[in-house]
Amino acid sequence: LDGAVNAGEGPPLPIGDALHRVLELVRLPGAEDLEPLIRAVCAEAGLEPRLDELLAMARNGLASPVMQRALASSSLHREVAFTVAAGSGRDDGFYTGRVDLVFSERRESGSDALVVVDFKSDQVGVLDGASTGGADHATEGGADDGTNDRAAAVSAHAQQHLPQAASYARAVAEATGLPVAEVVLVFARSGVEHKFTVDAELLAAAPPVAAPTTAAAA
Repeated sequence: LDGAVNAGEGPPLPIGDALHRVLELVRLPGAEDLEPLIRAVCAEAGLEPRLDELLAMARNGLASPVMQRALASSSLHREVAFTVAAGSGRDDGFYTGRVDLVFSERRESGSDALVVVDFKSDQVGVLDGASTGGADHATEGGADDGTNDRAAAVSAHAQQHLPQAASYARAVAEATGLPVAEVVLVFARSGVEHKFTVDAELLAAAPPVAAPTTAAAA
């Protein structure tokens, strides 16, 4: 678009939904349209007073280590919808959901696997006295002042998202037929990541689906 950004039509959005909209629509890899897109999304969502906050969060997400890994991938997909059978019976129905970002990456074994990324707007991982835009984009447990306390807080906080991460890993693997190696949470207020390695223990944490439901990204 020349001189304008169409962010779509819809009702007012909370800050987390606005963040997801921006990260879905921004042009990659350079994000040259980030600021006009932020203005358009804020206008649509009634979030003009929080424009700087949303801009800082989007920049943190785009600069995160896992996003740089995704940009280096030959297969990157945003806002990926999935539909997975809720059971083995014909009448069990389906459940649906959407993940923020999926990319393929070559593992040390030489085989390719998928990485699922979930951007979060949670208030966690921001160092005392730091602004939202002052993130260092560290992975959890990185070496910087105050990181030990921050890493512990992020790790503890991330556990509440473990069932969702497990559900995403299972659903994406079932929908694509490809292995999922990691689910990475990016806490966009701080730029800190938390990685869940996908294994049998993680997948066991996925809640059972007793009836067709819709999984919602936060």
